[in-house]
Amino acid sequence: MKALVDSGSALRSELLRVHSQSSRFRGDLIEARGDRESAARILQTLLDLPTSDDVSLSFSQPDLEPVVAFDDAWRSAIEHREELAALNALAEAAERETDGVLFDQLPDVVLSGGNRTARPNPRVVPPVDEFQADWSVGVAVAWSPTDFLESRSRTAATQAREKRQRLAVVSVRDQIRDRVAVAHARARSIGSR
Repeated sequence: MKALVDSGSALRSELLRVHSQSSRFRGDLIEARGDRESAARILQTLLDLPTSDDVSLSFSQPDLEPVVAFDDAWRSAIEHREELAALNALAEAAERETDGVLFDQLPDVVLSGGNRTARPNPRVVPPVDEFQADWSVGVAVAWSPTDFLESRSRTAATQAREKRQRLAVVSVRDQIRDRVAVAHARARSIGSR
């Protein structure tokens, strides 16, 4: 273009327009590189990777797809989040506590048994002066209406606690999914520039 302006075939304003467009293109390129690095850092944070790991997004493919697929990024983010693992452990503990309280509503059953050899054996009538064996089996069932009602109220409380823990797990999973979706969309938009 400069040669055309020097020869008089083009106006100087056209040369300035070309300079302006190339400057804008260079600015867009620098911004895209910054956005790509920002997206890589966001993915690194969401995936909970150590800061020493180098996360690079390559958009050299013709369709400009990010290296990390959304489902893979989300699955990895969920697997590596410590707070989600802690919430899952609390939810499982609440479930076990609920199961234990539910069993408190059931009657207590005690089985007993014994085997004895004695000389003389007091259970043998008439008594004989020799060793004789006998055995016994017993079953005892205990149930208290007061314990049952108390257990029912504790069951309701532990079930509510378990439900809160499960909802907390779902909420954190949704938040992680949203963050990964935003980072993934941003990475895709950077790749399409």
